[in-house]
Amino acid sequence: MRIVAFALALALAPALAVAQTPPTAPAAKAVPPPAKAAPSPAPPAKAAPLTTLVPVPPAAPPTILGREPELSRAQNTAIAKSIAALKTPEERRLANGWSNAKKVAEVICRPAALPALKKQVPNADRVFLGAEDPKTLTLVSTRSLTGMGQVRSGSAWRDFTFTCALMPSSGKVAGFTAVLKPAT
Repeated sequence: MRIVAFALALALAPALAVAQTPPTAPAAKAVPPPAKAAPSPAPPAKAAPLTTLVPVPPAAPPTILGREPELSRAQNTAIAKSIAALKTPEERRLANGWSNAKKVAEVICRPAALPALKKQVPNADRVFLGAEDPKTLTLVSTRSLTGMGQVRSGSAWRDFTFTCALMPSSGKVAGFTAVLKPAT
């Protein structure tokens, strides 16, 4: 009787561990034997190790709010090479402290931004992606960076929003699209 009750307790443990509703009526009849087995003089040491061996469905990974996605190996390599090429230790230290979104914007996306923007703003000669506020750049994933930027044409600056499509396998840009805000 103890063996049957123990086997039923093991079979029902995953359902109880994940707070599922009890199975059909035949299994509900089997629930009382584990309760009867609990007061029995069975040593708790036997029940505890076997209970830990019960397979329980894996939990979903915890969501970490406010954390950026990690970069791919190729993206990290491209960024590291670019930062290493900076002239002074102070510049390298500053760039290493940037968020992943800022690093991707400066090193990977900005070189593609100016040629793309020149199609919309013919005399464009300078572009900035993001601003001092970190909320102006969002690294959606290793495949996409979105944000706000500015492009200069002559002495006038125009604001725009952008999406920079990324190729994580190569650390390069797949495409850059910008939507200019109306000139003021």
